[in-house]
Amino acid sequence: MKKLLLFIALLAWQCNPVSNDNGKPPEPPRMVQKTAAADTTLEEPGTDAVARAENAIQIMWYREPASAGITRYKIYRSDEPDGKANYRFIGQQEVNNREDTVFVDLDGLTEFTPYYYFITAVNENNQESLPSDTVWYSLLPKANPTYPKGLVTVPDSLGFTFNIPANALPNGYIFRVERLIGANFKELVYLYVENPLKGNFGETQFTYVMNKQELLVFQDDVEYRWRIDLLAGDQLHNGSESDWATFSIDWGN
Repeated sequence: MKKLLLFIALLAWQCNPVSNDNGKPPEPPRMVQKTAAADTTLEEPGTDAVARAENAIQIMWYREPASAGITRYKIYRSDEPDGKANYRFIGQQEVNNREDTVFVDLDGLTEFTPYYYFITAVNENNQESLPSDTVWYSLLPKANPTYPKGLVTVPDSLGFTFNIPANALPNGYIFRVERLIGANFKELVYLYVENPLKGNFGETQFTYVMNKQELLVFQDDVEYRWRIDLLAGDQLHNGSESDWATFSIDWGN
């Protein structure tokens, strides 16, 4: 009988491992650090600017296993890097959220200000972990894509034109085009990296030209979107992403 009771207790523990927290808070989360190649990938992982009309910074962290018993993550921010006392709570992510390891900060961000972030994990017993590693990012002013927008008919070439604000002073840019496939999926179609830029940056209009052969990558009457990422000297911690401009091409077929 004792052996049977012991077996039942052991089986119950194995079926519900998250309840075995032995009174300790969870381990600090692990942040996703941005890499030099991140801006040329589809997902662009790590701490980065976000393509929004308003200023926005994305931070990311690694997903914990279900056995860790984490229920939510708390996000803290400061414009001073030293000491937890300088940080304030700016939001949280529930674990059952579809994007529970990504947080986009839209809280009154200004350009040229370094923002520092750490997160903590909270378990089912409301115990909060120690802070994660600190990550930081500073935004440049955004480029403004002006053409093309809307339908373009049978082009022999196409100039993607954008303006760079006078105070941005980037030393490079990334021209990115994506194809929209449904509500939640996109495909990276074209990418060009210019680094460094040359010439005057004062309210300058730039045009990246694609010839007809290059344009054949675009299908007839399919919606695409494009943007410009401005790059600074420290691409891991400085930059901006313009808002998206959408277009389609009518090849006359």
